[in-house]
Order: sequence, then structure tokens, then C-alpha cells
Amino acid sequence: MICQAAIRDDERGSVLILSAVSVAAVCVLLVGLLQTADWMATRRTLQAGADAAALAAAGQIDQLHCDPACVSRVGASARTYARWHTGVALEPCPAPSCWQIVAADPSEVEVFVAVPHQLLGRTLTIRVHARARRHPAPAPRPEAPSFTPEISLTQ
Repeated sequence: MICQAAIRDDERGSVLILSAVSVAAVCVLLVGLLQTADWMATRRTLQAGADAAALAAAGQIDQLHCDPACVSRVGASARTYARWHTGVALEPCPAPSCWQIVAADPSEVEVFVAVPHQLLGRTLTIRVHARARRHPAPAPRPEAPSFTPEISLTQ
């Protein structure tokens, strides 16, 4: 009887079990934190690439309208910048990663980028959007009239 009571009251090893559970929980949290940080960095990179593609494409619009040659230049510029900055191949919309000239305002270009990404064992799609407008060139400023003051010296 004495031996059984001594065995039941012996708590050696309980700290080892508690430490192992704690280390496992910290590891799971750390993995989740690292994957979330990677997801956020990928999203930031994709947004910067979409912004660059939209700005470059809007810079190809000649005037406040875009003819077929202008549309091909806009598309080529958007594809080139998106490939450089995001590694994503853009297509004309309605593809998931696409570019389009805004119908309501033909001086605007929209770029959509959608990329699948792994987060905590699930595949999520990161979607970013950028829009840029070609502003008309400002009118040249008229030159200020030259002014030469008349000086008269009196003695």
C-alpha cells in the first residue's frame, strides 16, 4: 500500500510534458506568423507591380481617346511591366490577371492581378487592382510681359 501511494504522489516528469506541449504550441504559432508575413509581402509586391503596369500603360495613351494602335501599345506596356514586377502574364480582360481601358473614361487603364498563394495549408487567391489615368498635357503658360522700369535721374 505504501508503494502505490508513493507512486501516485510522484509528479516527476510533469514539467517535461508541459514543456513539450508549450514548445509545440509556440512552433505552430511561429509557422502561422511566418506564412502570414509571406502572404502580406507577396501581396505588397503584386500591388506595386500592378501600380507600375497601370502607370506605364496609361503613359501610352496619346490623347483622351485610344485608337487600335494605342490599345496595342497600352496592352504591350501593361504586359511588360507586370511581367517585370510581378512575374504574372497579363491578358485582356475578363481573364483573372488582366488589363483593360476603362469604357467610361478612355484615358484610364485598369490592371487586375490574381495569383494563387498557399496560406496555412490552403490555397488562397491574392487579388490586387490598380487604376491610372492619362492627364492631358497642360497648356503652355504664356510668357510674362517683360517689364523694364523707366528710371529718370534728376539733379
